[in-house]
Amino acid sequence: MLARLDALEGVEQARVEVTGRHFVVRIAPDADLAELSSRALSILGPDSRLLAPPWSDSEVAAHGRGELWLASDMARTLSLIEARMLASSLGAAAARAARLGAQAAYELHEILHQELVAAFEQVHDRGGTTDKSWWVRGFAAAFERVTSRLTDLTPAQIGAIEGSFRERIA
Repeated sequence: MLARLDALEGVEQARVEVTGRHFVVRIAPDADLAELSSRALSILGPDSRLLAPPWSDSEVAAHGRGELWLASDMARTLSLIEARMLASSLGAAAARAARLGAQAAYELHEILHQELVAAFEQVHDRGGTTDKSWWVRGFAAAFERVTSRLTDLTPAQIGAIEGSFRERIA
């Protein structure tokens, strides 16, 4: 999505803060603000809007004080970090729910990390998405792939892992 914003004529650079909720688009001095705003909003999707003060001031200040705002070449990196963090928290919760030993918990975490990376990469490879709930379907499919790869666990352990995943994406 950032790359598509960057490609708009008159855009000098687009950035997104780490939650993916707010974008800052720096435009060329001679660019048509109304036209670029309209085109940017169409890329960002139907629920997007321009922020007005005081909210816009707050976000610009956050950018200026050093909060992490990513350019298009770093968006995939953020998703890879998110996949790692989610695998850690979701994997730990699922391992506890299934009462897994250390080795099985490690394997669950690693498989979950691989499958979440694959889910994020699919979205990036399509150029992003404006669908705010893509992750529900994407993660559900990833979770199914995870449990299908856990061949050494009992049906009860698989059920506990599936239940733990369902709780967290509901």
